[in-house]
Amino acid sequence: MNKNINLKIISSLLALAAPAARAQDLAPTATESPNRFGINYRMGFNTQVNFKNLGGFTMPTRLTPDGAPYNYSDGYVYQSAFTGAPNLTWNWGYDAAPAPYKQYSLGDPNVIFHQFTSPADVSSTGNEDTPQSNFELTYNRELLRGKGWRAGLEAAAGYGWLSVHDSRPLAADVNVASDAYAVPIDPVTGYGITRFADYPGPHQGDFVHPTGLLSDVATPLPGQVVPGGASITGSRQFEADLFGFRFGPYFEVPLSRRVSLDFSGGLALAYVNSTFKFNQTVTIAGVGTQSQSGSGSHSGWLPGGYVAGNISVTLSEKWALVGGVQFEDLGTYTQNLNGKQATLDLSNSIFVTLGLSYSF
Repeated sequence: MNKNINLKIISSLLALAAPAARAQDLAPTATESPNRFGINYRMGFNTQVNFKNLGGFTMPTRLTPDGAPYNYSDGYVYQSAFTGAPNLTWNWGYDAAPAPYKQYSLGDPNVIFHQFTSPADVSSTGNEDTPQSNFELTYNRELLRGKGWRAGLEAAAGYGWLSVHDSRPLAADVNVASDAYAVPIDPVTGYGITRFADYPGPHQGDFVHPTGLLSDVATPLPGQVVPGGASITGSRQFEADLFGFRFGPYFEVPLSRRVSLDFSGGLALAYVNSTFKFNQTVTIAGVGTQSQSGSGSHSGWLPGGYVAGNISVTLSEKWALVGGVQFEDLGTYTQNLNGKQATLDLSNSIFVTLGLSYSF
C-alpha cells in the first residue's frame, strides 16, 4: 500500500514538473549574459547602378577658310562686308550632305544646310554587382526580459565594396534642323549669279570671289528626328566603398534552450566613397564621330532605415551560430561627371547574413 502511495506521489510530482521543465526550456536562464558581440558576412542583392545622360553629339568644330567655326554640320553661311547687292553673300561653302539629305543640284532655287545633333539623354539601367560581399560587426545589449522573451538595443557597423561595369552598345535619336538659302538666278542663263559688274576688285574688272552669290537670309525648314540614328559605344564603370551603420531595438523569442528567433529594426546610415569613369564614342553615319571621357571621385552620406530577422543556434555556453535576412532602404546616391551621371540605388537592398556571436 505504501508502494502505491509513493507511486502516486511521484506521478503527481512528475506531472507538476513537466510544464515547469517546458517553461524552463523556453525561458532564458538568469545566468545568461546581457551582452552579445557578433561578426557577420552579408551577401547583398538588388543593389543597382543606373548610368544617365549618355550620348550627346554637337556641332563639329570645323573652321572656314577665314577661321570662323562652321555654323552647320555640312557647311557655313556668313554675311559679306560687300557684295554689290543687299542680302547676298560670297562667304559661304558646303560639303556634300550625308544621304538621303539633298543639299544642292544645278538649277535648284536654294542651297540646303543641315545641323545634325543628338541629345545626351540615353540611360543604361539595371546594372548590378551581385552578390555583393559585406562584413559587419554587431553589438546587442539586453535591457528587458520576460517569460519567454527578451528585448534590448542593437548596434552594427560594416563595410562593403561595389563594382559595376557596363559596356553595352546604345543608340540615341538624331535631330536634324535645316535651313534654305536662296540662290539668285540670272534670268538670261537660268543659273545662279556669280558676279556683279560693280563689285570692286583690286583692279578694274577683277573679281576676287569666284564663288557664286547666295542669300544670307535663312528660311527654316521643318525639323526631323531620326530614331536611333546615333550609335554610342564605350564603357561606364562605378566603384564604391560602402561604410554602413545600424541602430535600433530588437525583440528575441527563445524557441528552445538552444534556438532563438529575433527581430530588429531602426535607423540605417551609409557613407559612400565612389569613383565614376566613362569613355564614349558617338557616331552619326555620314556626319562624323565625337568622343568623350572622364574620371572622378565623390562621397556622401545616405540616411534610411532597416528591418531584420535572425535565427540563433547555441554552440556552447558563449558561442552561437547566427543567420538571417535584412532589408535596407537608404535611397539613392548620385555622382555627376562632365554632364554624365551614375546613380546608385540602395532603396531596396536585401542581405542574407551568416556569422557568429559571442556572449560576455
